[in-house]
Amino acid sequence: MIFLITLIFFIATVDLKLSPEVIVDWENFHIPHFDECVKETNVDPMVARLMLRQLHLPDENEFHCYLKCIYQRNQLLTSDESDLNYDQLVNFIHLSPELVDKCIKVAKSEVEICRKTYIFVKCFLEVD
Repeated sequence: MIFLITLIFFIATVDLKLSPEVIVDWENFHIPHFDECVKETNVDPMVARLMLRQLHLPDENEFHCYLKCIYQRNQLLTSDESDLNYDQLVNFIHLSPELVDKCIKVAKSEVEICRKTYIFVKCFLEVD
């Protein structure tokens, strides 16, 4: 029985792609706006709540717009809300300027801001 518990713990730890510190910091970033953005976008609250722990980013419009809403509320979009705000993003917790540069380039060709935000987040989380 102890072997089984140890094995389950090991598998759960190996599968975790983000450090617990990063998960907590990023969850604290979106929690203040969680209810408001869930209501505004009609995203499944469990998907939004567990996205970082499960690294599950569904390619669905409601989820794309949930991410955009969180970015908007945290001033990570330009003032006209049509693009990602590079200056704010490079100061965001656990994002290096190199990673921001890379992911902004990946998302650059997308014109729709909800999807652009999703592509950016997917890039820096390196989710397939």
